[in-house]
Amino acid sequence: MVTAPAASRAGARLAISVAAAVAIFLLASAANLDRVPAFVPFGLAGLLALSVVRPDAGLAAAAALIPLSQWIVQAAGLEAFRLAEALALATLAGALIRLAYGSGRRPPAEPAFPAGIGPAAAVFVAVVAASGAVEIGLQYVGYSSLRSSAADFATLAATNYLYDDQAVAPGLVDAVRLIEGVALVLIILAWGRCVPALARRLAVATLSGAVAAGAVNLTAMAAAILTDERSGAALLSYLGGSRLAAHISDVNATGSYFLMTTLVGVGLTFARRGVHLPAAAATLAMGETTERTPAA
Repeated sequence: MVTAPAASRAGARLAISVAAAVAIFLLASAANLDRVPAFVPFGLAGLLALSVVRPDAGLAAAAALIPLSQWIVQAAGLEAFRLAEALALATLAGALIRLAYGSGRRPPAEPAFPAGIGPAAAVFVAVVAASGAVEIGLQYVGYSSLRSSAADFATLAATNYLYDDQAVAPGLVDAVRLIEGVALVLIILAWGRCVPALARRLAVATLSGAVAAGAVNLTAMAAAILTDERSGAALLSYLGGSRLAAHISDVNATGSYFLMTTLVGVGLTFARRGVHLPAAAATLAMGETTERTPAA
């Protein structure tokens, strides 16, 4: 006889497994070697494996790498590839697999989604998923067969979902990103129960990624000044408020991003008794970068 708690655990495991399978299905387009070099799928597979073994480490790695993702795409010549979303999907898939199937060694506290926000998250995901389904249906209006339209969509998604130049149903990517964001928040809250230091590790990883992004921006600014025929005027222009963003496409958001990560650094600096010098140094660097790349 199956008890109610056992049935509930089985249902939760099935739902989490389905979510992990969907994440892996969408991530599969990163293995399209006609469009990306081999290091991309191997790197993402490594992040997925890390997230299965150590979800806290996978989340921290993603938090540090995602701010640099667009710069990596540009530097590596990965045309139209959404690396940030690929990193999120790899981390999410691995963490979900670990959450569903666990391991032989259990932590003192079991990871579990917070009960309080579960229903709200479920309603939100259901609404967003319904909106995405409508978008998919509108894209395939006129197909003579539901089977053929589903097969065409599955093929397109499995090979080209992570590329911006492929129209995999207008609005669908935005819907999936919203769901990914909610899922990552739930994973962080769930795993935070058994890894109390997770919040601090994510803050450190976020600040580290911002420091690296700041270095990329300042290097790009220095290169622009040195290659300009009027280097002095270019320097004064940047010091006077000209904006530059080498790690994201939205120049106006650059200053806001660095300002927010500076606040994270301030929290880390004074989180413990005394001043944490590495965090203080990183925070000063973020403040300097914010001044050099102000938001509109």
